Formats: sequence, structure tokens, C-alpha cells
Amino acid sequence: DLENDPGETKNIANQNPEIVKRLRDEFMSWFADVTEGQNYAPVPIPLNQGAGEETEIEPSWATVTGPTVEYFFDGYDWDVLQDWASTDDQAEWTLQAPAANSYKVHMTYGAGLGTATNFKLIVKNGDEKSATEVVLNEGTTSRALIEREVATIQVPAGNSTLTLSFDRMTKGSSPALINELRLEAVK
Repeated sequence: DLENDPGETKNIANQNPEIVKRLRDEFMSWFADVTEGQNYAPVPIPLNQGAGEETEIEPSWATVTGPTVEYFFDGYDWDVLQDWASTDDQAEWTLQAPAANSYKVHMTYGAGLGTATNFKLIVKNGDEKSATEVVLNEGTTSRALIEREVATIQVPAGNSTLTLSFDRMTKGSSPALINELRLEAVK
């Protein structure tokens, strides 16, 4: 609203979701047209190897698929994967490890009161695949972020895929939102 806010200091997107959706759809259509035939897949994320060293895995680096999950950006350090509701919902990152290693997975997430959401963390390299169940327990609200260690995974040398896949809601009706994953090298 340039007439009432010429400096564009107020974000009115939440008050106008239909306009936001229309503009986003128009942008996505334009982008698909001008990038036809181009591959803009995320690049592999190089993993730190030294004991205790961490690698940050951001939501914006994921390839997101599924009928309900979406990547949402709402300002600096508030980009999340949200609206997990289908077992077809997943986020996928390509990892690049110079050597095989174990990693502690730290997740920053938001979850409302009375909710518990189950996810699967899947590491795949060629035909080899391992899955770990992750349960994100309740918080105070989905906008109050919790950081905790949720699993330990084995990552083989070379390129592999890390997939976060929605499994089920075990309590409540508001699935967790994911703000960040960090992989901490064990050895």
C-alpha cells in the first residue's frame, strides 16, 4: 500500500492472503517460464568432519515435496518448513561427506501445547538406506522455538540424501514447524 505507507515499513501480507497468493502464483508462473530447461537444484552441503564441529542445514536449502508441507519465509532467521500433514510430505537435502562419520542431529522446531509429531530421518546413499524415528514433543506454541538433539545418524562418504519425512501426529492437531537442523560430527 504505497499510498498509505510510501516507505513500505508495514508488512500487510497477513491481512491480504488472497493478494499474496495471487502474486506468488503469478511470480511462480513467470519464473517457470523464464527458467524453462534450466536446473536450479540445491547444491550438496559439505559436512564438517572434526569432533564437535557442526554443519547448519537450513529449510531454504531443501527440496520440498508433498501436498501440504511448504517452505515459509517471514524475516531474518524465521524461515521454516510448515504445514506437515501428509505422509507424502518431505524435505530433502543432498549432503557431501569427505569420509563416513556419525552425526548428532540437533533440530530447532516449534510445537504447540498438547502436540507430538513423528518424523523419519532417512539417509540414503545409492542402494543403502537407514531410517531413524524422531518425535518432536510439545512446546508452548509453534512460534516459540525449541532446540534439542533428536537422533544420531550415520552418513557415508560421498554424496548422500538426508530426507525428513512426516510420519504421523501422535497427539494434538497442530504439526511442528522446522526451523533448522544442525549435524554435529561425533568423531
